[in-house]
Amino acid sequence: LFTFNHCSHSVYAVTHPQMYEYLPTDIEAMKPMNMQGANSIFIYPTKHVYHSFLYWWYLCALDESCQAPPNITRPCPLVYQKGGERRNMYYAYCHRFDQSSMNILMGN
Repeated sequence: LFTFNHCSHSVYAVTHPQMYEYLPTDIEAMKPMNMQGANSIFIYPTKHVYHSFLYWWYLCALDESCQAPPNITRPCPLVYQKGGERRNMYYAYCHRFDQSSMNILMGN
């Protein structure tokens, strides 16, 4: 799995906490991890990629509570207001939908 761009914020900052109920991960590890862009990715179709990534990504996409928890917004003004590296340590009260789920699974 290869992505072609990354963001300046962490996975943690732009992922709704409810998503972690569906895709368990080490939340502390998500804080320093830069979000990778989901607009263009290269997926090499191996059994490992299917079983550890694609399968779970599909399941999350099919469940609205996983992919789009209630009362979420996409704009993330807090990500840009906090400044510095510490901004990645806080949830910015926004969500990146499929990009968040993709990054959690890549981090696992």
